[in-house]
Parts: sequence; structure tokens; C-alpha cells
Amino acid sequence: MNNNSALITPKFLASLRFIRQKALANPLWQYRTSIGLKRTLATLHSAPPAAIDFTVREMRGSDIPLLFSATDTPCSRQESRDIKTRLSLAQQHIPRCFVAIDASNGAPCFIQWLFGASHNDFIASFFNGRFPRLRSEQGLLECAYTPPQYRGKGLMPAAMSRIAERAPSLGLTELITFVDHNNIPSLKGCAKAGFRPFLTRKDMSVFSTFKSRRFIPIPASPSSTLPLATATTIKENMS
Repeated sequence: MNNNSALITPKFLASLRFIRQKALANPLWQYRTSIGLKRTLATLHSAPPAAIDFTVREMRGSDIPLLFSATDTPCSRQESRDIKTRLSLAQQHIPRCFVAIDASNGAPCFIQWLFGASHNDFIASFFNGRFPRLRSEQGLLECAYTPPQYRGKGLMPAAMSRIAERAPSLGLTELITFVDHNNIPSLKGCAKAGFRPFLTRKDMSVFSTFKSRRFIPIPASPSSTLPLATATTIKENMS
């Protein structure tokens, strides 16, 4: 039975708001918290519906200009960074990048990469150590993007679910993904796609130079909020 509706509880959201308030209180110390979520593929899950009909296939080079055709229009600093990262990633020609295709007009309307353990060295380099190393049976779903004109249609959880359905044929039994703690719509979308919180990643920088990174396990409970478990701390000097 799927009980992911219990994932994003009021207590969980309140704990995320507390983190944000702490970060704003001292701008010299920059904090960023991301939530790691996982889905065990052996657990039955029904893909949620989207407001439009779509299919999923591997990305083609011709999809990129269509997905990011709105990049000339004004957008937030964060979205500009997101688009730049995805364009850079697309140039790496990493296999198993999937797109959702609008059945009404053939336009790509969602993109996301599915990495495996064979990509561990690339992941560590490209994403600057932001993700734990994948085990042989694990996959990492990352860098999802929905063009502005397709947002609010439930595409993210529906497309993630369909991409996840392809993972067992690749020898994967578990998928993980990470979402910024401020991105409540994406956290809820991941919950609808069958993903459950299992880890928090806490990044801290001082004057934008020294950084501390902690991966903190979340206790396996539907009502879990942010964990109090002892952290494994990774400290590194990053310029």
C-alpha cells in the first residue's frame, strides 16, 4: 500500500521553515539544506496522472533548444543557474537522459537525467561532491526541468514515475534524488512519484570560501521530520 501521502507533514514543513529562518539570521554564514529522497522499486506505486497526455523517451539533441527556448525571457537568478547547469550537462552527452513529450504537439515538456554507479566519478566532479556515491543497484534522478509553459500540470511526478519504471531493466532496484528544502512543490511532487525522505544534506560556507558538508540520515518513519542522528561530516576547502 502506498502511504507517501504522509510524507510531507505539517511538522516536516515547519522544520524546513526553521532552517530558512536560521540561514537568514546571519548572512555571513550561508546555509543550504537539501532533502535526499529515495524510492525502492520493488514497492508497488501507481504513477499519478498529469493534466496533459505525454510519452517518455530518451533525449535527442533537437530537444534542447525547444526545452530552453524561453531562456531569453526574464527569469530569476536561481532559474538562470538551473538552466545553465542543464545546458552544460546536456553537452556532456550522458546516456539515459529522458524527456517527456507532449502528445498533442510533439514538443518536449520535461527533462531529467538518470545516472548509475558507472557515472560516480563524473557525478562527483560535475556536481562538486553534492551527492553520495551510488551503489551498483542505485540510480540518481537529477536535474529535472519543466519549461514555464508546462508548469502546474503535474508533469514532474508523472514523468518521474514513468522514468522510474524503466530503471529495473537497467539493473537498478533503488532510485534517489535531492531537492532543496525551500522547494516545497518539488518535495510534494517527489512524494507523489513514490519517493520518501531518507537523508538531509547540509552545506555551510563562510564568506563564500570554506565549506562544510554533512549527510545526515533521516529515521525510516512516515512521520519523520528533520533528523537528530549523528552526522557524517565531509569538510573540504573549495574556492
